[in-house]
Amino acid sequence: MANKLQLSTAGVSYVQTGTFMDIMTPMAKRKVTIEEAEPETEIQETAPGLDEPEVTTQPAEELQSAPEKPLAKIPQIAEEPQPEPAPEHTESPEMPLPESSKGPKLFKQRGPTLPAHWQWYAGGIAGALVLVGGLTAAAYLGNFTLGKVRAGSVAIQPKNIVVSKKAIDTAAAHYTFTLAYPDKTAKTYRLKDAGITVDSNKTAAVANKAVKDLGWKRYAWWHTTTVPLTIAKNDAAFKAFVDKNVAIANQVATDATISADDGEAVITPDKAGWTYSVPGGNQKIAAAAQALSPLSVSLIKTTVAPALTANDLTSAKNKITDYLNHTVTFTIGDRAIKASKAAMADWLDIQAQPDHKTADVSVNSGKIQVYLDSITRNDVYPARPQITMAAADGSTSVLSQGLNGQSITNLAEVVKAVASGLGQSPTAINQTLTIDIQNFTTVNAADYDKWILADLTNKRMYAYEHGNVVKTVLISAGAPATPTPVGTYKIYTKFASQNMTGANADGSRYYQPNVQWVSYFYKDIAIHGNYWRPLSYFGNINASHGCIGTVNTDAKWFYDWAPVGTTVITTR
Repeated sequence: MANKLQLSTAGVSYVQTGTFMDIMTPMAKRKVTIEEAEPETEIQETAPGLDEPEVTTQPAEELQSAPEKPLAKIPQIAEEPQPEPAPEHTESPEMPLPESSKGPKLFKQRGPTLPAHWQWYAGGIAGALVLVGGLTAAAYLGNFTLGKVRAGSVAIQPKNIVVSKKAIDTAAAHYTFTLAYPDKTAKTYRLKDAGITVDSNKTAAVANKAVKDLGWKRYAWWHTTTVPLTIAKNDAAFKAFVDKNVAIANQVATDATISADDGEAVITPDKAGWTYSVPGGNQKIAAAAQALSPLSVSLIKTTVAPALTANDLTSAKNKITDYLNHTVTFTIGDRAIKASKAAMADWLDIQAQPDHKTADVSVNSGKIQVYLDSITRNDVYPARPQITMAAADGSTSVLSQGLNGQSITNLAEVVKAVASGLGQSPTAINQTLTIDIQNFTTVNAADYDKWILADLTNKRMYAYEHGNVVKTVLISAGAPATPTPVGTYKIYTKFASQNMTGANADGSRYYQPNVQWVSYFYKDIAIHGNYWRPLSYFGNINASHGCIGTVNTDAKWFYDWAPVGTTVITTR
């Protein structure tokens, strides 16, 4: 029983073993004193099954006078042993530890020790501080979050850009969407078919920024941060895809039209069309691409409204009617000519404007002039120049006798007055055309085998051969802003066909392809064919950039007849 001590005090027994003594701190040991053993009891070992010996207590006086007897052994507290390596031992499974020994040993105990429950509190607080400190550092030093992060429908890892980009690229490459067609067929398409690409670099950057902006939400493990995928769309390719695969027109809508045929405003009704399409299909495809979310839609039949309806043209019809309700009369000499409604309708330009839900109606002054030329054809004719030639002896001979002509001197003023009057409330418009005599001019020519005379005022061109006129054609020479030069020149080069370019009067550039039968006679001024002007221009309107234009057949005749070196005389 060397390592076992049993104390009995006030009916309470304490058993201390060598193991228990080992784990007691010095302070705890010093609290055990002799006074804890009062009242004094005799300690005996009792065999099992025997009655306990009677314990008697003597007064203190008797103890002092009684003869000296051997005292019963009183347990003594051993002196605190010097620290020495404790032998390895195993706690006896049948010997429970005292209550104060339960709890974690965070550190090797040296000196005073906190109670066990305070040790638990201290450990928990320290662990929490470490955890919070670590999370806070992560929050401010990187894109840390306990929650999930998605780019569209793709799970990514913001702290690993490479992995995130790979996940996005892989998902985009394998993503498909389906369109179901009216014939019960369905087709699957990839994003590239629609001209759409996913930018994984920008998407990952957006996701990282979103995580950094979470604040304390980054600790909410149940929170999911979702950002849209950044896509790039080729507008031309996307439109072509939608037009071909998403919006399939089966019957094109017909717009309403308006005309002034036969002197009356007439509206042709509109007609609605229909198509199989996906309403908002382009938006749905783009939205699905930003999320890589499943998309399967069916094309449905929808009505296609015309861009311009009959009701849209009501105001234009009223305007045309107002124009045609005018009465326009021209006086030429002793004759009065009243313009018919059909003729007046030809003076109008009518242009549909679907975007503005109407049609523009305006008066074309050039068409009024063409009309006046047609009604004065027998009253107006050009003067013919007189061509003379000086002989070697100094005498002069007349190669071509000159003839006086007649012209209208106020044509431009009359055209302007009529155009302005048509824009007013319906009323009578009366204009008088003034005819004047046009005296012929005289042109002196040398003794040429072949030469060309271009009368710029009368808009005629003549071919002379040995003093005789062999060809007369109608021309359109330089406009007032870009006149044809006047003088005597020679053809210096020729081209059967040429693309022409140059400057307009306003400084802009023009380009006219495939101009045929070109004969240059002065700088960039030539005689050539003109296929882009109406036939009514030739002999009536000078409208070129300076060249002398005629119809292609006449231009070819002069091209073949006049070789390089042929004289060209231009007069007014």
